[in-house]
Amino acid sequence: MKYNEEIADRLKRKYNFAPSTIRDWKYRDHIPDRYSDPNYKLPQKASAKQLAEFDQLWTLDYITLKHIDGIAYYRFSEYKSGSKNVSINKKDIQMATHAMQKIKTAIKKYLKKPSEEALEELLELPIIRKQNLVNNDKLYWRFVKGLYYIFSEEEIAYLKQRLKSVVEDLPFC
Repeated sequence: MKYNEEIADRLKRKYNFAPSTIRDWKYRDHIPDRYSDPNYKLPQKASAKQLAEFDQLWTLDYITLKHIDGIAYYRFSEYKSGSKNVSINKKDIQMATHAMQKIKTAIKKYLKKPSEEALEELLELPIIRKQNLVNNDKLYWRFVKGLYYIFSEEEIAYLKQRLKSVVEDLPFC
């Protein structure tokens, strides 16, 4: 909708917008249309417990944050930098939870029946840093070269143990 001082002031009071937001609207001569909907509600902020779990994502070296569907990467970097303009909402938490569940499901599938296909399915997830997940260069490069069939029993046992510890470390699960 076209910028209107009266509407902008009403929205500022209703949603507690920063003065910089109103200035941006004025500069662009446009107010986002979503605010004209009387049923619109601001996204709910995440709880302290959810934020604590969300903060764990930075400690997991086998997760690529920029590939979590539904969350723009700049939101991660701005949140981590402590920007007051970015807050993690429940939708972000839901998307992160969904991503962790995908990983957990793929790991459990491999643990239930270890196979090259199950491991490949796990390592093909875009949010996985493959080498960090396997955490063993020798195993990782054998798999990359298509030599899964020569994994020894000890190597498969190591991989199972590693994946079990990953499942325990995953937040939101």
